Amino acid sequence: MNNETNTPNAWQQQMEAVEGLRAQMEATPLGTENEDEIVDRYADARDSLMGTPAPDLGASIQWKIARVEEQARDGLIVKADVVSLLADIKRLTAI
Repeated sequence: MNNETNTPNAWQQQMEAVEGLRAQMEATPLGTENEDEIVDRYADARDSLMGTPAPDLGASIQWKIARVEEQARDGLIVKADVVSLLADIKRLTAI
């Protein structure tokens, strides 16, 4: 896990980049020559952002919650993602 907390602006930029890669992945027809490369780029960027401590309880935490929710819907929970999400919630709600 990346232990460096991002600023809200840096987080937003990374989140937009990840979502851009996700859109590209979803728009790529199955069987396209570079499909695996596109999926791998998205997965790597998504995993990196998921492992980076969120800077706030706003959009950044909501993004992580949405990813874990998708996993739950698909029946494929990633333990590291849940651990990252819970660590953020604990850290950001500590008094």
